[in-house]
Amino acid sequence: MNVHKKRKLLYIVILILIVCCMVGGYYAFKPVTGIPYSIKKIEKFIELPDYEKIISQEGDVSDKNRQNSVWNKIVAQTAVKKYPRSDLKKHKENADDYYRELARNFGYGDDIEKFLEEKLSTTAEDYESLLENYAKSSLKEQLIVYAIALERNIDLTEKEYQKYLDKYLSDAGMTEEKYEETFGVTIYEYAESKNLKTSILKEKVFESIFNNSGDSSGESTEEK
Repeated sequence: MNVHKKRKLLYIVILILIVCCMVGGYYAFKPVTGIPYSIKKIEKFIELPDYEKIISQEGDVSDKNRQNSVWNKIVAQTAVKKYPRSDLKKHKENADDYYRELARNFGYGDDIEKFLEEKLSTTAEDYESLLENYAKSSLKEQLIVYAIALERNIDLTEKEYQKYLDKYLSDAGMTEEKYEETFGVTIYEYAESKNLKTSILKEKVFESIFNNSGDSSGESTEEK
């Protein structure tokens, strides 16, 4: 084999190695479907406690109320390093939408200040702090769900998510078109505003950590 051919072969080998490294790196940092962060990114935001130890110390956790109690301990013992700004802003907007919707449901219309004063004993000046605390609390729990899901390889596929929304519509006796016509938003916009993806993922996390606390190799429950 002459020098030219050897050099060409060497270039091919190097190229293959580079491609393999790129692919390997992609899968090492690739977020699970439904989770916008990799585990490396999540670790910049929160530090999980030894949740398996917390669960094992509680004994029987088959009861749903017991599971919620243990989950609250996991949340309380999770350290927040910082909040992702864009997500915090989004959670504050969702919190504002929630309280304004609550005000309308109580018959206050768009008079959020009167609702805050009479129903929540909160002034308009304190409303911003209320939103901030609400947003941080919900975002912290979301990040914990993400972190455990990534650790345990718990996936939420688009097919599963669509199946959940289809059931939601079916139970309500509606189609996508009828839902949008009735409520003025699509089912997808509603689901996004209520963080339904996180709620579904949380259910899967509960199933994994409480029913299989010794097994960290969770997998998608999507029908094959």
